Amino acid sequence: MAALLAALSLTFVSCKKDEPDTVNPLISIPKNPVSSDAGIQFIQISAGKDWDLTMSFEGEQTPWASLSAMSGKGNVTNLTLNWEENTVETSRSVSIKIKSAGGTYTVSFTQYGKGQTLEPPIPGQGADVSACGWLELPATKEGDGREFFYHNMQVDGKTIRNFSYDYSYKDFISIWVAYPLNRALIGSYYGRSNAWGFDPLLPSNAQQDINRSYGTGHARGHQIPSADRQGGYERNAPTFYSTNITPQDFDFNGGIWAGLEMDVRDICYKSDTLYVVTGCVLGSTTIYNAGHSVNVPAAYFKALLYYSTGGTLGAYSGYSGAGIYMRHDGGLSGNRYDFAMTLDELQRKTGLEFFVNLPENIRSKVLVQDPSWAEPYLN
Repeated sequence: MAALLAALSLTFVSCKKDEPDTVNPLISIPKNPVSSDAGIQFIQISAGKDWDLTMSFEGEQTPWASLSAMSGKGNVTNLTLNWEENTVETSRSVSIKIKSAGGTYTVSFTQYGKGQTLEPPIPGQGADVSACGWLELPATKEGDGREFFYHNMQVDGKTIRNFSYDYSYKDFISIWVAYPLNRALIGSYYGRSNAWGFDPLLPSNAQQDINRSYGTGHARGHQIPSADRQGGYERNAPTFYSTNITPQDFDFNGGIWAGLEMDVRDICYKSDTLYVVTGCVLGSTTIYNAGHSVNVPAAYFKALLYYSTGGTLGAYSGYSGAGIYMRHDGGLSGNRYDFAMTLDELQRKTGLEFFVNLPENIRSKVLVQDPSWAEPYLN
């Protein structure tokens, strides 16, 4: 059973030519809906092997949108979606469906009518992430004002996911960032790209400007650490996008939180893959940045899902789980294990549902597992 689950969850690393395509396909459209103006944007395709796209226009519309390709293979990040100006007052939609051996997935793309106002820019508002099957992903909810995005990277000539995130347009930060972690995904030492800047998946006016420091006693705090994505500029640079950054107290950022980040890497080195969710709990204060009020989190957390085919840490078919929750306080100190808890307790504190793509018979056990298995690494 453990070997089977490993094959399913790590298809992006271990796929062989004679293996069936078990990756559920996914389409990500960063800007959706859009204004009545004509436009173009990159969309992302996630799939295991060969895939085909179809477009179905609502009603009897004359086709007003097009894709730069209708078929392809594997993950693609540079497919373009083009659309014409909408000259009438009513909005219109087109369904885009992807089909592969791993299944099907459909997303609706909407363009507003002439004179309709697009403010604020809130596209998908919590697209369902369960379709892609990535084990690190928490659940998302429709209508929560947030949107799911992901960035890819190249590892050993293969395109795989770098990290995913759930972005709050209201708060100008990501509520969580999720990613797989192991030695190969970290890569050989490259250092810090310091490529501070806007995330190309979102309009710049929907983001905070982190090209300069906050200047308020707060550091530009990473959610997925720069040190977790080495191996070159292309792998490291996205960790410096604004969507991965929150205002973090200098002492917290360089103290107990930095220690926790190192602890997590120590755990991942013992695993085949460690699935990580790093996130924050919204606070009651904000920082003024580029005309925006950026939320200063009240707390930060990490949800860990350990997987290994060998050793003793993977209690349930090779999996073990633990949560860590820290209030955002520059004076916070102590042993990092003092802040450990079950994933079930972390869910109650954050309101999130973790690792929803695990088979339920394993997830139900991992959620309530005592986190003491991680104690030797959290110090």
